[in-house]
Parts: sequence; structure tokens; C-alpha cells
Amino acid sequence: MKILSVCIIGLLILCSVNAITDEEIASKDACVKKIPNPCQDSDSVCKTEQTRVDNCFKAVGTYPTFKELAQNIKASCKSDNTSIQKEIDAVLSCLSSSMIVSSIFIAILAFIL
Repeated sequence: MKILSVCIIGLLILCSVNAITDEEIASKDACVKKIPNPCQDSDSVCKTEQTRVDNCFKAVGTYPTFKELAQNIKASCKSDNTSIQKEIDAVLSCLSSSMIVSSIFIAILAFIL
């Protein structure tokens, strides 16, 4: 019963925190900026695909949560270019990082109690 209570409280906390804070934005931005450029300077095909994906990111727009943003990027912005797809996956990883940390924290808390 204790474990169930902790899980429910944890889920309520995760679900109720929908507002994106400035700190979260700064953290996600810093993470994305660490992703290396997947294209060589001489690879015009890769650069063209990267521009297409960048435009796709912009077209996705804004959402109230990073989870919704990540879901829409995942659904809308895909690439057949392996290097560019790895970049997309890295961006998605940056966007979902706080949700993973929160989930792990709740799981550890439930295990301890």
C-alpha cells in the first residue's frame, strides 16, 4: 500500500508540473547545443537534409510541455540520412531527459519504501 501511495503521489507530481520553467528551457538548450554537427563542410546533400529537418523543427511549433514537443518532432521530423536521424534522436533525448530522471527518482523512492 505504501508503494502504491508513493507511486500515485509521484505520478500526480509528474502530471501536475506542466509549466515549462526558464531553467528547463536553459537546460534543454544547453543539451541541444552540445550535439555535434552531423554534416561535413563538403557534404552538400547532408547540409540540405539538415536544413530540411531544421525547418521541420520550426514548423512543429510550440507546445505546453517538452513531452508534447518531443512527440510531435518524433512524428513529423524524420530523415533517411543516418547522421541526421542520429541528430534528431539526440534532440529528442535532450527534450525527454527530465522526464526520465523524475521517473527514476520515483522508482527509487518506491523501492526504498
